[in-house]
Amino acid sequence: MEERASVQGIPAGVDVASVRFGIRTVSRDAQNRILVNGVPTFLRGTNWIGSLYFASFTEEQIRRDLELMRRAHINAIRVHAHVASKAFYRLCDELGMMVWQDFPLQWGYDDSAAFAEDAARQAREMVATLYDHPSVVQWSAMNEAPWSSDWMVWKYKDYDPDQNRLLAQKVRDAIALADSSRPTEGNAHPAQHAWSGWYEGNYTDFAKPTPHAILTEFGAQAVPQVSTLKTFLTEGELWPVQGPNLAKWEYHNFQLRELRDIAHVPLGGSVEELVANTQAYQARLLQFAAENLRRQKWQPVTAVFQFMFVEHWASMNWGIVDYLRHPKPGYGALARAYQPVLPILASKANAKGLSAYIINDTHREIREGWLAVATKNARGGTSRVQRILVDVPAGGVMHVTTSVDRPLSTETLTLELRNAQGRVLAENVYSPGYFERDIRK
Repeated sequence: MEERASVQGIPAGVDVASVRFGIRTVSRDAQNRILVNGVPTFLRGTNWIGSLYFASFTEEQIRRDLELMRRAHINAIRVHAHVASKAFYRLCDELGMMVWQDFPLQWGYDDSAAFAEDAARQAREMVATLYDHPSVVQWSAMNEAPWSSDWMVWKYKDYDPDQNRLLAQKVRDAIALADSSRPTEGNAHPAQHAWSGWYEGNYTDFAKPTPHAILTEFGAQAVPQVSTLKTFLTEGELWPVQGPNLAKWEYHNFQLRELRDIAHVPLGGSVEELVANTQAYQARLLQFAAENLRRQKWQPVTAVFQFMFVEHWASMNWGIVDYLRHPKPGYGALARAYQPVLPILASKANAKGLSAYIINDTHREIREGWLAVATKNARGGTSRVQRILVDVPAGGVMHVTTSVDRPLSTETLTLELRNAQGRVLAENVYSPGYFERDIRK
């Protein structure tokens, strides 16, 4: 047999592998801030499962999702309870996206030592597979382990509050030992999952101070557009959402109790009204939650992850993009609320006016900038404008001392932040009724 010619100086017959890698440091400080190359970096994240069918989810489709995320100013992705394809991590490396990597353990499992040991072995394999990807900045061993999830009392009759402590510890230790160059957490505790306005409370609770630095889930469901629903529901199953129809909707993830009894979103008189009502609610919650969590940047909030980015199968759930990749209004709301430089308004109890803040996630200060707050009436005309001179520090949150006039319930407020040269840096908008005490009704 004729010997193959050498390639680029490599002798014939020698196997060659090419590995891409990046050089950077990542750590967490005492405030639970992610430091990338020593620089505190605020994570504006989302949870992501790209598809129910991993084998058929192409690199082109993954790139489409990542580009949608980039346009929404998302800089971090929690790969929720699974390991994605090689193409995903390679593209995240190329596009500069940070990855919060879950090990695929969610809720409860066999509690034997043998199971824990096998899971630890697989965790080491996960680290070995993904170690060279600079996009991976955090490992997480388990999601909502039973020992941390007392909500399971009502779901499982045999609930054991000590279940899987060994499993979580073994997996965490295995990951940390295999990779000391990245932070590792043992369990995504339900306390990190801020479900005000969906599973509990009112979404206006996001205005209250949170004790948690890292929040790995927040959001609400929204029904996708009718044309998407028609791809997995028959005409007769679209409406009304009750009886056998409700059972079909629930199979596709729809949560009526949370929507009706906690979020207090009216179903309306048609499927079109239900779609509009749920989508408006999701958008309002995401704007309110993201803005108020970011307002607490470094005090103590360091990372937030919306739940979920896409609906990974034919369903109606928490995605801001449906499974056919049609963005919902919540996508636009999150994109505005995740701008790296963001002017926001907040209502204070018993205050006549509104408080203004400017969040700056960049490492550049804004000297002699202008914040313009315009009030628009129901016909779209501008009735008044406030202009406030601001100097915004790099990497933090600025409280603007000038009070902003509170709008009428029929008025829209728009914010525009410009630098000293007049270039628009960020824009924001508050729809009529946003600052009412109960803005759901």
